[in-house]
Amino acid sequence: MHRTQIYIDDDEWKALKELSSKGKKTVSDLIRSAIAAVYFSERKLDFECALDDMSGLWSDRSIDSEQFIRNLRTGDRKNVNEYNS
Repeated sequence: MHRTQIYIDDDEWKALKELSSKGKKTVSDLIRSAIAAVYFSERKLDFECALDDMSGLWSDRSIDSEQFIRNLRTGDRKNVNEYNS
């Protein structure tokens, strides 16, 4: 993280201080959030769109997820339940 200084007018400072106290965030947090929203929102939207596209991807498949995982875990390992006995 880098430190920087900016000049803002009195009205902007008062508004930020009010938002800061209401939202229990520092003025710095508010400024960083605003920068992210304005300059980096497109990148975030791309990620959110990708997540939305993946949502429900396997909803049309009828598999037993527990059995699927057990099949992936075949090997020489002992079953966890054998250790607890």
